[in-house]
Amino acid sequence: MGETATFYQMVHTLDYEDVDIVIDPKEQFEFYQRWLKSLGG
Repeated sequence: MGETATFYQMVHTLDYEDVDIVIDPKEQFEFYQRWLKSLGG
């Protein structure tokens, strides 16, 4: 803690994903609702 992260410690959150891509907005919204509930809200 308090140290600069190295390249190998960084999380690649913007990597391209070509498998399991969600296109349906309804499916995205349902996932969001489940995620909110998992947080206790």
